[in-house]
Amino acid sequence: MPLPPHVLEERKTALIAGLSEQYAENRFSLEEYERLVEYTHKIETSREIALLGNLIRLNGAAGDGAFSSEGPGASRAAFSRSGVSGFAILASRKINGLAASGGDFLAILGDCQVYVNDSDLIHDETVINANALLGEVVIHVPDSVAVINNVLPILGDVGIKHKKRKKAAAEPPPWKKLVITGTAILGQITVKYDVS
Repeated sequence: MPLPPHVLEERKTALIAGLSEQYAENRFSLEEYERLVEYTHKIETSREIALLGNLIRLNGAAGDGAFSSEGPGASRAAFSRSGVSGFAILASRKINGLAASGGDFLAILGDCQVYVNDSDLIHDETVINANALLGEVVIHVPDSVAVINNVLPILGDVGIKHKKRKKAAAEPPPWKKLVITGTAILGQITVKYDVS
């Protein structure tokens, strides 16, 4: 059942207020903010409103009051607590390297390319939290890394793609573990082995 027009407009106004607060806290670039506001104006169904509200919550915006009960900044702090964070919302992002403790990456209607180097993996086990909602997170890893996939796909896809080695190694590389956690909702999370 469609929403009455006045209810739809009230909900759009609430979403735009949440986006504005998030932009004011520098969580979006101006271009991303403008795209999301433009998309909000085009919304016609309650399902689209729910989807955009969930996108805002996943990004840590949560309207900080309009959508969240944890108070200002709580969601963002949780999102970025594990190191380098990157997100692509209606855009494409390339991120080179990780923090020592890993990172959090989010793609909403966009794609996020993460390039992991051997030098980024200083611990025996590093954790990356990747979330894709109608988007894609691609994690490029060296062939000396053992990937443990703990991603939950919900109508989405999770894959690991191997490339053939150019020449056989004399001895196996020292394996480091990269644990991938997160969720793929109508999106895709892919790990690609890059062979040197």
